[in-house]
Amino acid sequence: MTMVKSDRFRAAVETKDVSAIGEVFAEDVTFKSPVVFKPYEGREAVAMILGAVVQVFEDFRYTDQVETGDVASLAFSASVGDRELDGIDLIRFDADGKVHELAVYVRPMSGVNALAEAMGEIARRHFRIVVGVEGLALLLQPLAQVVVVAERAVVHQAHVGRRREGVRMLGGHRALGLGENGRYGKQEGR
Repeated sequence: MTMVKSDRFRAAVETKDVSAIGEVFAEDVTFKSPVVFKPYEGREAVAMILGAVVQVFEDFRYTDQVETGDVASLAFSASVGDRELDGIDLIRFDADGKVHELAVYVRPMSGVNALAEAMGEIARRHFRIVVGVEGLALLLQPLAQVVVVAERAVVHQAHVGRRREGVRMLGGHRALGLGENGRYGKQEGR
């Protein structure tokens, strides 16, 4: 069987070999996470993040691998806690055969949420000691963005549902079925 560029990446991830994971990346690698909008950049940052991810995933296994030219797609299945998830690692290689860009796509949303929560816990445990409170706040900013996006999605879904029922939305607290006093149900005088 002929080896392809993505075989080194696959072997490093499957064996959870953090040093080998770092070696497959180009110095200027970009990592597009399934839980944050802004990509992570640089070999050290990306290797550190993926080193944590391999600790979080349980029963990780690649199920398919397709490679054409300088692009590879590796499909995987895993679990995080009691949540099962499926995903794709979309890899782009540079002229030297190193990973120049890695984008990870995960489904379903409950799996993404479990992954974000587990990664946040690792960041809180590990980086509190290493970088202190200020550094932790900087590292967790992307996770906070995920929470804000998730809250907006919940508010939007509730808003759409209420519109269908003919209820006029007045604010985010109403989208969750809460009155101005923070209680559920019909509000007096309304």
